Amino acid sequence: MTNYDLNTLKERKSKDLMVNLIDLWSYLKSDRNLLIIAFIVVILNSLAGIVTPYVIATAVDQHISTGNYNGIMVDILQLSGLYLITVVCGFLQSRLMGNISQNTLLKLRDRLFKKIQSLPIAFFNQNKAGELMSRLNNDTDKLNQFLSESLIRFVGNFFVIFGIGIFIFYLNFKLALVTLSASVCLLFITNVLSPWIKNLNTKSLAAIGDFESSVQENLTNFKVIAAFNRRDYFYKNLENKNQIIFKNSFWSEFAGNLFKPIYDFAGNIAQILVLLYGLYLISTGELSIGFLIGFISYTQKFYEPLRILGSIWANIQSAIAAWGRVKQILNLESNLKVIK
Repeated sequence: MTNYDLNTLKERKSKDLMVNLIDLWSYLKSDRNLLIIAFIVVILNSLAGIVTPYVIATAVDQHISTGNYNGIMVDILQLSGLYLITVVCGFLQSRLMGNISQNTLLKLRDRLFKKIQSLPIAFFNQNKAGELMSRLNNDTDKLNQFLSESLIRFVGNFFVIFGIGIFIFYLNFKLALVTLSASVCLLFITNVLSPWIKNLNTKSLAAIGDFESSVQENLTNFKVIAAFNRRDYFYKNLENKNQIIFKNSFWSEFAGNLFKPIYDFAGNIAQILVLLYGLYLISTGELSIGFLIGFISYTQKFYEPLRILGSIWANIQSAIAAWGRVKQILNLESNLKVIK
């Protein structure tokens, strides 16, 4: 007898983020042009954010310190234009990714529904209806959140980090090394914690599916439960399932929010180091006050996206776990013979 029990089937090993993104790419065929436009908008938004501190630094050194009011007005107009680009690009990227994510979710759920319809009765005997509903609704919703929010924020913040990393080396090599010093530790911490977070998210999604299947089964058979006066079993069973969900969800949320204080602490340490070393460079005449202000702003802009990426990374791990559960259904092969 073919095994269709989703709880006993092993998920295909796909730990690499790019592997999972390539798998999802097949659902974006009809929206790839919109996706390319969205990425272009993200790049423009990132470039506007990267240039802003440089304009402020030059304004302090060349215009504010010398009292050049005409130059200050030009700087204000430049900053206004950059901020306007940021607002417009932010709106466009949200609108585009919203459309893409909804189209992808429609196609994914449609394919899941067709796959389930093609499977034999043994599949439904070995899997509870609540578990299937969890994969059709909750897991695909995780993927929807990933496409509509996490993906575009990940790409945007990645370009900001990459652009700032290059630009600060162009401005001052020594101070750039100080700025990036704390990021090495963050990279190590992220690599260590990522598998743990993915495992916790997988357990949390499985617990939600088990709870929903238990509720569906008990409500379907509630007449039998009431007839045999087994309400105590019904209450106790749901209480146990609820406790399991609470435990798994608590640790999943805890792990997901663990990056934020770590990244905030690293960013604060980096700003202190930049300030101290920058004051030393000012005393030696290697740096101006305006560029020190710009570097402090660049440090904040560098570690703020890193903190956001840490939070997004937890959501991506959750989406990867959800995608693994969805793929278990999509990869099933029916043993039904097609009658022509």
